[in-house]
Amino acid sequence: MKCAPYTLVVAVILSHAPAVLAQSAAPPTAGKRLELTSTSEQAKVEFRTAWWHAQHAFATRAVIHLERALLLDPQFGLARIFYGNLKTGLSAAQRQEEYSQGLAALVRATPAEQLLGLSWRERFSGRQPIARTVIELLQPMVPGDLDVGLDYYTLKNFGKSRDEIIANWREATTRYPAISVAWRGLGYSLFAAGDHAGGIAAMREHVRTERNHPNSHESLAEVLGNDGQFEEAIQEDQRALALDSSFNGPYAHMADMRIVQGDLPQARALWQQATAHAMSTGDTLAFAFSTGLSYLLEGAAKTAIVQLSDVARRAEPTRPAVAGGAIAQLSHQVLAGMEALYGDAAAVSGHLARAAQLGDSNTANQHAYAAFAFAAMRRLEEARQSAERFSKVANNGSAFATNVLFRHTLDGFIAMQSNDAAMATREFGQAGRNDVLAKELLAEVHVKAGQPAEAKALREEVRRAPTMIYAGAIENFWAILARQRAKEAKVS
Repeated sequence: MKCAPYTLVVAVILSHAPAVLAQSAAPPTAGKRLELTSTSEQAKVEFRTAWWHAQHAFATRAVIHLERALLLDPQFGLARIFYGNLKTGLSAAQRQEEYSQGLAALVRATPAEQLLGLSWRERFSGRQPIARTVIELLQPMVPGDLDVGLDYYTLKNFGKSRDEIIANWREATTRYPAISVAWRGLGYSLFAAGDHAGGIAAMREHVRTERNHPNSHESLAEVLGNDGQFEEAIQEDQRALALDSSFNGPYAHMADMRIVQGDLPQARALWQQATAHAMSTGDTLAFAFSTGLSYLLEGAAKTAIVQLSDVARRAEPTRPAVAGGAIAQLSHQVLAGMEALYGDAAAVSGHLARAAQLGDSNTANQHAYAAFAFAAMRRLEEARQSAERFSKVANNGSAFATNVLFRHTLDGFIAMQSNDAAMATREFGQAGRNDVLAKELLAEVHVKAGQPAEAKALREEVRRAPTMIYAGAIENFWAILARQRAKEAKVS
């Protein structure tokens, strides 16, 4: 019998209420961990190893261990649910079937396992508020389980502002200083808020508490590189490779730093190395995307357009999920912006339409690229409408604060294109402090206003700033565009 998700949640919570209340009334057991139910001790080891890899952003590696666990024990409920979430290539219906099978297998498991399985099903299905309610019941039952503790704080952060997220990660690292990934969350959050020293310090603690995973070193390398500490960043990249030479992230990150330093041939060589170690079609296409976009920095916009068009063509049949959206969709969005600026304006609408067909048409990314492309062509009313749509949908999760600030960048560019220098100056002044595109566009406003000293100072900030990347693989078009415009190079 099938029932609505929320009805099932209520039923499970009520069935476990006596256990939860008894646990709450008993003295806290600091060391109590989640007990796993499986017919195979080795399956339990494989499951915990998979969880560890997933927390450190090694989803492909996690799936390998989950498959081993399920081979040893096909009725391992938690492993089945986790596998349904992480395995690439599954349809939405297939994922839900894996979740249902996993929950059914948990009938013989402990109450804590049942609650975790239910929380995962809700979270992986996009129902984070319900998942958070369930994990709040579970966490006091296993107060010594660091993995459950991390899930608790991850869900606690859902839909919160940047400052609230920082406060939550601080609480997590105080309460559970051994949760390495909590230090990583704090590090990224502080760095994004402009506290580079605090972010780097937290990321060093992340490495100290987890030296044996390559992604710990790669995460520290990322913030060091973004702070301009390239040599130490490269050392951390090399430590990551020493732990796992097949890890492609360090190659991509070193390529990004070579872009900052202006060594584009070396950057492309590193992306080739990253491609050689790609663990998925998505990785391969991500590196090809970055390689293609890098030509814009040389002023070779038409070459970049040709390369990105090829990436879009190769990506469309697979639509691999990566940060920033499917590569095919992202390629068409970027091509819309590049055609508007440097190519065939008549092609812009076609790229935006194709991007909408390949993924969700009502996303922050889609509307941001549309607003920028329309503004570049001085189709200002359409640009303003797209900017309004951007704000209406760009309001979820930890990206909320960033999206609010980027609306000022979009509005500033629209004002700039309508020759309203005063409005453009105000809007760019309210953009994110690390937004290099807003700084470059404001520099262009200063140039037109006869203020070369102000423009020069801003462009120096743009040139010194690191390029921004998504998940260590995909170059950020906005940052590349800002850097190219700051060079005042001829574009062909």
